[in-house]
Amino acid sequence: MWRGKVRPKVVVVRLAVAVFVFISVSISTRNTRHCVLPRIALVVSRLRNADEPFVVLPEFWSREKAIKAGEEAKQAVASCHQRVNLDYRRLGVNEVRGYPLAREFAEDRYLRNVAREFLQKRLPTVKAQYGLTLRTGNSGDGWHQDSKQRGIKALMYLQDIDNANGPFQLLLKYNASSLKHKEDARGRNTRFTDEHVLWHTENNARVHTVLGKAGTVVIFDTSNLHRGQDVHELGRLSLTNYYDTRLKTTSCKKNVHLYEDLSDLTSFNMIDIATKRKEGMILMDVDL
Repeated sequence: MWRGKVRPKVVVVRLAVAVFVFISVSISTRNTRHCVLPRIALVVSRLRNADEPFVVLPEFWSREKAIKAGEEAKQAVASCHQRVNLDYRRLGVNEVRGYPLAREFAEDRYLRNVAREFLQKRLPTVKAQYGLTLRTGNSGDGWHQDSKQRGIKALMYLQDIDNANGPFQLLLKYNASSLKHKEDARGRNTRFTDEHVLWHTENNARVHTVLGKAGTVVIFDTSNLHRGQDVHELGRLSLTNYYDTRLKTTSCKKNVHLYEDLSDLTSFNMIDIATKRKEGMILMDVDL
C-alpha cells in the first residue's frame, strides 16, 4: 500500500529529528555567543593602535558557560600547576584530555583569525592557560610587558570581575621611549614598578581597568604594559589563549599538586589557603 510513498511514521520521525537538531544548534549557538562580534579587520586595526591596543568583547561566552569553565579551571589547576606567589597557572590545558571548554576556547575560529591577521602568520600556534589568583595576590606579578615585540593574547573572565577581585589593567598613552624597567633578579627588562607607572600617569598616561561579567573577553597587544590588579576578595579565575608563545606546556610530571587537601583549590576557598602549605614547598619560577 505504501510502496513508492513515504510512510507517515517515517515522516514524523524525520521531522522530530530535524526539530531536535535545530533546537540543539540554536541552544549551542546561544550558549556560546551572546554578542555581535566586530569585523576582524576592525579588531586588528584597534590592536595596532599604539594608544589603545586592546578590544573588549562582552558576553563572548554566556555567563553560565564561563562559570562552568571556571569549575573546569579549578580542577585543572588543583591537579597540576606552576606558581608565582599567589598566582597559579596551568598552560597548555587544551593539549590534554579532560578540559573540553579550554580546548573549545583555544580552537575558537574568530579569535584564531584575529591572531593570524595581527601576527601575519598563516597558522599561529595556541596554548590555553587556566589561571587562579588567590586573595592578596595578583595575576602577572605586577606591571609588565610579555616582551618588547608585539604579541597577542585573548583573556576571558570566568567569573564576574569588579575592582575587588583582580581586574585586568592596561597602561595607555604612555611614552614608550621613557620606560625604565626595574631591577629584576632574572635579568628581565620587561618589569616595571608601581612608582614608575604612577610617574607616567602624571604625564598624560592613564590606567584603564577592564571590569566585566563572566564570559567577557579582552584581546590585547602583549607588548603594552599590563597587569592583573591585586585581589582583595575571594580570587580570580581566568582562561587565556597564548598565541605563538615560546612558553612550555606545564609539566604534570614535575609540577604536581602541592597541597595536602585538594578541596582547598577545587572549592575555591581562598581565605586561609596560604597557611596550609607544606614546609619546604618549592616556589615554582615561571615566565609570565
